[in-house]
Amino acid sequence: MPVSESIHSNITHLSLSEGALSLSSQSSASPGMEDLQPVLLELAVKGLPEQQVQAVQTLLITLEKTPDLTTNQVFELTSRTMPELLAKPEALANVFKYLNCRFMINEQMKCTVEHPGFQYKHSLRGSVSSLSRLQAENNPLESGSESSFRISPVLTAHPTQLNRPESADKLLKGLPAVLSGQKPVGEFCSELWNVVGPRPQKPKISDETQCFRAPLKHMMEASARTHKLIRDAMVDQGKPPIQKPVVEAGNWISGDRDGNPTIRPEDLENALKQSCSLAFEIYSNKLEPQKDSKPDSLPNLFIKAGNKQHLNQLRNQVEATRKRLLHHVPANTGEAGFRDPGEFVTHLKTLRDDLDWDALDIIDQDILDRKLDQLMLSVKTFGFHGASTDIRQNSEVNERTVHSLLKAANPNADYLSLPEDDRISLLNQVLNEPAPLHMEGSLTSNQPDIQLELDFLHTYQGLRERFGPQALQNIITANTETPSDMLEVCFLLKYAGLIEPGKPSMNVVPLIETVPDLKNASRLLKNMLENTWYRGKLAAEGDIQQVMLGYSDSMRSNGITAAAWEVHKKSSELTDLAAEYGVKIHPFHGRGGTPARGARPEGYSKEIAYQDGASLMTGLRQTEQGEEVIKKFGTRALADKNVAEMVTATLDTSARGSDTQIRKFAKTMDWLANKADQTYRELYTPALANFLKRTTPLEYVALSNAGSRPASRRANLQGQEYLDKLRAIPYVAAWNQSGSHAVAYYGLGKALSDYVNQPDGKATLRMKELTQMYKEWPFFKNLIDRSATALGEANIEVAGHYSALSPDTSAIFEKIRAEHKRTEDMIGLISGDNFEVKESATDSLRLFAHAAQVELLRRANRSPSQADLLKKELAMSIQTLANALGRFG
Repeated sequence: MPVSESIHSNITHLSLSEGALSLSSQSSASPGMEDLQPVLLELAVKGLPEQQVQAVQTLLITLEKTPDLTTNQVFELTSRTMPELLAKPEALANVFKYLNCRFMINEQMKCTVEHPGFQYKHSLRGSVSSLSRLQAENNPLESGSESSFRISPVLTAHPTQLNRPESADKLLKGLPAVLSGQKPVGEFCSELWNVVGPRPQKPKISDETQCFRAPLKHMMEASARTHKLIRDAMVDQGKPPIQKPVVEAGNWISGDRDGNPTIRPEDLENALKQSCSLAFEIYSNKLEPQKDSKPDSLPNLFIKAGNKQHLNQLRNQVEATRKRLLHHVPANTGEAGFRDPGEFVTHLKTLRDDLDWDALDIIDQDILDRKLDQLMLSVKTFGFHGASTDIRQNSEVNERTVHSLLKAANPNADYLSLPEDDRISLLNQVLNEPAPLHMEGSLTSNQPDIQLELDFLHTYQGLRERFGPQALQNIITANTETPSDMLEVCFLLKYAGLIEPGKPSMNVVPLIETVPDLKNASRLLKNMLENTWYRGKLAAEGDIQQVMLGYSDSMRSNGITAAAWEVHKKSSELTDLAAEYGVKIHPFHGRGGTPARGARPEGYSKEIAYQDGASLMTGLRQTEQGEEVIKKFGTRALADKNVAEMVTATLDTSARGSDTQIRKFAKTMDWLANKADQTYRELYTPALANFLKRTTPLEYVALSNAGSRPASRRANLQGQEYLDKLRAIPYVAAWNQSGSHAVAYYGLGKALSDYVNQPDGKATLRMKELTQMYKEWPFFKNLIDRSATALGEANIEVAGHYSALSPDTSAIFEKIRAEHKRTEDMIGLISGDNFEVKESATDSLRLFAHAAQVELLRRANRSPSQADLLKKELAMSIQTLANALGRFG
């Protein structure tokens, strides 16, 4: 049906009365949306000239009332409507704002509806109960092994949250109030409307730090409540309560200097102060005087036990400690505060011993005992640091810094010219010297980035002494390829005064993030474990080696299949190899927020359950970034649910033990990964760079002002170098926003098809094998399901409209179209499901967001001056589609 006929037959009756727009009939799958839509429609036309009012009304109501318009119908409608909307830029801006509000509200409603509060508690108790039946040495929560078992969600400032912080805040606080009837619909919609849209300017690092305050607080408080659930579940099973943290919050805010080279030492200090303040908010909340008369509270029970004086002394010492750490306020005589968290815990134990327990009945005794346990565990968890901040830097910067330091001591030194073996020999010599490392001569550099490294190195020791060693616990090296990459970090730590006998050092964490480096990871670890000095360092730190495995760069350069297989296989191999040397691996998974970068929209239960359980015996660290931070930790309820789910999934998977299917199916998986890698690399050529620049919004991603860091690592690159230096987030975003989502499946379909159809007549047997792998092997099922999720979000018709922006690159699109169909067919055969595209991928509102972006790109491609005039509209289109898709890159 032509779009004009569709509009005529489906358009809703409009009535305007005293400026109010109403729909005579509404249909919406989301509860409460029928009340929100009319108010948003009224806001969309407010203040517009009559001609644009009619255009906006007709467009939006058509899209709302005919959600089943075809892709071509929506693109035709958009093509006819855009000239009218662009004639008055406010009209198009209002349409984008309307769409943003609708998409944001829908996504938040889904989070609210799908996350019932009671379920996660039941699941966590079940996991703890199951573990209690294991032998103590196999139970990560038992006292013998708990010191090495940690689960850490790690927040990063990767720029995937395109919404203004104010709009996220209004949504998180206002929508629940609307749904519960506590806030008028009109008031909520107006407040959200006034702050929705792209960020007008790039945030400062201090802005990002402040934005993460609330999610970090929710995550920390959820950790404490999760500890309570675990403690109670263990006591109920007749087990002793946990005495050390299971959950530790982590973050990269102001510590990720590889991701953001503009971070300065003062930014890091401010982030640590904020994190410290959150810890003391937790302590003060438990001890606040307002609770003196609250039944069953810790202060009330202290007073009932005759210890009000000691309670006030405790409050004074906590406050004196807080002031000393945050404001450098000298403590009054007799109120010196606590020197360190250990003294805080010892003081609580002394208070416990001094309590008049006989003054309490047996119920109050039990409550007080539990609350004291919880407070002491919180102090052990949060200390004076709150959440541990990771430091991350690139191996190339580290080696140049070592070179500069050695050059300062000896002008003839030329570290950069040394081969690997000579570098290792020199570094070992310096590290084995018992004396601290002091460099003679000038310790400044005329290279700004190296001078900045020196400035940071001079601050680490002071910050750790002030906030505790846990404040800066991990130092991560991006692009770790060789043993010298890790030993250089040790050299720099020794220079910083952080490698001395008897003093806790920082964990040296290799970040292994390309397929070639993943293949070499076992050799790297073996060399490090056979290095006498480094093995001694690990022994002093509990024989734990943290290893970070990256999903993004491996996917970008080699495709999802090869990347996923190498990460999974290497998790198992490194665990087994380390065990031969008496060392345990603590895994750190560097996921993004999209299927292409390792994530599952279903959450932790799906992201963790497929992993090798043996690799999780020390727990798990995992990154969370951008919009994922808000979705998982934006409110207390979401944080409680997600922290508990992460713990539950890790405990359940670790209890399952080794992934025995790796060995069983390794030959087949190696074949599939190699074929998929080959197929992907045939696409990943200089021609692809040209295709992405001309047919996707890739060149305009920086307009979103999503983060403080630079939009790219290096500017003005072309061809293959452009692809190789492109950050993974805009790369994935370009594919997703242009409709194909191809990086989340490209190469997989070809590999599966070619494997089955080898010319030996065994297609039926091979198909049966793949089906068996899907049913029996969680890893393979996760790979297939993750790609299926992306295919369900893809719309190849939409992708065709983007491709038409550059007809001379159509050969690349035809490859994508063929692989899309091939992967759909193979996944359908393997999973046994009738593959269906998700309704959201064909929703008229989302289709319009794509169509509007295509129209804007078409105009921008005409000339640089046209592109310059449309910057604001392009930025809005990118943000709108990010909300429509639920994720950016």
